[in-house]
Amino acid sequence: MLPATSRASQQPHPEAGPVNHSLIRLMWLSGMLLIFASMSIEPIITLYVGEFVQGDHQITLIAGLVMSAAALGTVLAAPRLGRLADRVGHWQVLTGGLVVSGLLLIPQAFITAAWQLVLLRFLMGMALGGLMPCITAIIRHNVPGSQVGRMLGYSTSAQYIGQVSGPLFGGLVGGAFGMRPVFLATCVVMLFCAWLNWRGMKK
Repeated sequence: MLPATSRASQQPHPEAGPVNHSLIRLMWLSGMLLIFASMSIEPIITLYVGEFVQGDHQITLIAGLVMSAAALGTVLAAPRLGRLADRVGHWQVLTGGLVVSGLLLIPQAFITAAWQLVLLRFLMGMALGGLMPCITAIIRHNVPGSQVGRMLGYSTSAQYIGQVSGPLFGGLVGGAFGMRPVFLATCVVMLFCAWLNWRGMKK
């Protein structure tokens, strides 16, 4: 039996019911971080891989694998995590995905070989795969039917904000503190969002 908070998140609101704006904004933030976490390493990835791989061709190849590994993990995991969310609750899977993806950023700052980064990014992508199905479901079940399209449109816009802010954040942190702190700073952001979602789940 699902907790009361999970059951509530899966019940559509009446057509004319009010919108819980704080909850919806939290979902937009979570959607933004889905892309933010994947893109924050973009400005540093070639230099970072270059610490472990020799030769321009190999560096370029491995950097491409690193950037695509997270997307591949998301593609493979999203349907399965979506089904899991239907069984155990969307809030639980969303919060868990943020926690796991955040924690997986920590070892990325301390790798000793490039293949480790590829593997960790793939696993992080799998954790991120649960975010979008849960975000969409929570939005759909917490806004009137007449506003679902608009709210989901804003959610898509939030993801593109993540595509802009992720590389900008990574570049600023990398330029000021070095490459490894980029992973740790992104971890802090993800875990903070997980905490916000945990609080939202408890309300």
